[in-house]
Amino acid sequence: MAKTIQNAKPGMTYKGKIKPVDKDFLLSDGECLFLRVRPSGTKDWIFIYTASDGSRAKMVLGSLTDHSEKTARDWASEQRALIDVGVDPRTARAQKKQAEEELKSYSLGLLLKAYVTTLAKRGKVSFREVENALNCHIPEKLRSKNAAAITRDDLIPIIRKLLEDGKGRTAAKVRSYLRSAFEMALTAPDDPNAPSAMLGFKLTHNPVDRIKALSEHNKAGERSLSRSELIELQKHILNIKNVDVRDVLRLAILLGGQRFTQLATAGLEKDTEGNPVIVIRDSKGRRQQARRHVLPLQGEALEIVNSRNGQLFCLDAISATDFVKTVSSRISQINKAMLAEGSSTEPFRGGDIRRTVETHLAARGVSRDLRAQLQSHGLGGIQARHYDKYDYLEEKRTVLSNWEAYLTELYVGNVIELNLKVA
Repeated sequence: MAKTIQNAKPGMTYKGKIKPVDKDFLLSDGECLFLRVRPSGTKDWIFIYTASDGSRAKMVLGSLTDHSEKTARDWASEQRALIDVGVDPRTARAQKKQAEEELKSYSLGLLLKAYVTTLAKRGKVSFREVENALNCHIPEKLRSKNAAAITRDDLIPIIRKLLEDGKGRTAAKVRSYLRSAFEMALTAPDDPNAPSAMLGFKLTHNPVDRIKALSEHNKAGERSLSRSELIELQKHILNIKNVDVRDVLRLAILLGGQRFTQLATAGLEKDTEGNPVIVIRDSKGRRQQARRHVLPLQGEALEIVNSRNGQLFCLDAISATDFVKTVSSRISQINKAMLAEGSSTEPFRGGDIRRTVETHLAARGVSRDLRAQLQSHGLGGIQARHYDKYDYLEEKRTVLSNWEAYLTELYVGNVIELNLKVA
């Protein structure tokens, strides 16, 4: 039989009958399984049976090229078993297909996409970094798997590979992003604030919870530029030809160590007395809504804004992310130049500038509370969220005025003490 089926072709004799060559014909393999042979010579496996309503029904498995005789007979046996228990094979196939489609609809890839989209809608400027990291390190095969079926065993090899490649910081970030994405989907049914895109994944647990936290790779940075390094950095910044890059770096330092991305998306307003202020929407951390962070404009910072015709950078979150990459690249070039000329003893990055400013402010006597107000960090407590609505604008104005004087005096070797404390 096997040889007959394999070599079946139009016009051959089968069980004493001559088959026509101008239309399809069937070769029976027994028990409802047939091989359909077309005039073109193609051969397909077909299961023909009597449905519960008495009608003649058929199902196609596929071509003989793709499915061996053993595979076809096993498949036919499965269909007969369904019929024996009163289930129509066509109904069973439709249900299976529907289940497969549902799995695709709630895949890990869609969960991660919904998570990144949610971050973007909530104004999290880090969403592009999250998206890039997940796209780079989560393979497509795993993305197509149903999110509810993802286990620790699916994810831990990804984290382990990054660690073995010496990318501990990246491994810690990827683990954190995955955990947050799963947690958002897991709690979405009970959270009215959760986006509808995070519903329907039917998660019962967070698979990342069983993966050890990589706290040793999340250590805070230690690099802070010395007074002489800060002088050289400012000299290099003034020589940058790209006006936008130069201005955002100057403003970041003059305004007390602000984040580049937040400055790039900041706006200009007037305070109650009509003085110009920069307004930053700070969405860092776990804030559901961005915090309004107001900074006074005066002295050199005001001159920079006026030189831009009273306009800031006014970039959206996506454009700001790309812009900061350009800024970071320029800082890297400055760092290499300072290392080469001997004005810097070790590498530094963009984030180190923010730390440098706060360190110098602390050394000049500015209190921790006022530094927190100036840099908009450590303000997530109940007191700050619900009770303390003072903007500290005058205190910030005084600190920044003295800070600019300190930066200016650095060039001539004098130091101005900034003995400012919050009462």
